[in-house]
Amino acid sequence: MIQQITKYFADNDVFNDTLNAIGTKTTSYLPVIFQWIGVGLGISIVLWAIISFFRYKWATEEKKPAVIKSIKHSLVAILAIFVIASLAGLIIGGSINVGKSIGDSIKIKPS
Repeated sequence: MIQQITKYFADNDVFNDTLNAIGTKTTSYLPVIFQWIGVGLGISIVLWAIISFFRYKWATEEKKPAVIKSIKHSLVAILAIFVIASLAGLIIGGSINVGKSIGDSIKIKPS
């Protein structure tokens, strides 16, 4: 299917580059994608910390325990997202290197 679409848009470099990125060269774009995901997570965590600080500061005394509980729950969710993102980065980024090193150590060339 990609070959048929490429025939129709053979002159269009942007289209061909997009097809190559999606079809064959996706792994070279993964580090950039994960880098921007990390930047977005970092910015969102800073904003979350600022909002949480002011939520606690402006809460009335009877609502402060509920605010603390809410902040703890969102902190656990953020940590879970970081764990999942870290594991995904290790699996995707490390699987290529680990596969090559294992293949080299047992004298099998990866295809």
